[in-house]
Amino acid sequence: MLAEVSIQPQVGRDIRREVTGALKELERAGLKHEVEPFGTAVEGDLEQILAALRAIHGRLSTEGIDRFELHVRIRQEPGVTSGGG
Repeated sequence: MLAEVSIQPQVGRDIRREVTGALKELERAGLKHEVEPFGTAVEGDLEQILAALRAIHGRLSTEGIDRFELHVRIRQEPGVTSGGG
């Protein structure tokens, strides 16, 4: 499964800290990923991807960011189902 993920925290400042935190959650989930200009491409199985999205959502909320957008596009593609890094 392929996904594209992007976060847009509404913090009124540089968002590098939040983006770095989101990438750490993808790594923690063991997902292969590549940062691109408009989002991050992610490869893995659906349950891994959804778990990572829940972790990103929770991390932002825990950090006190109560206003953000989390954009996700998921593409099912034959032969792309493993989540190895």
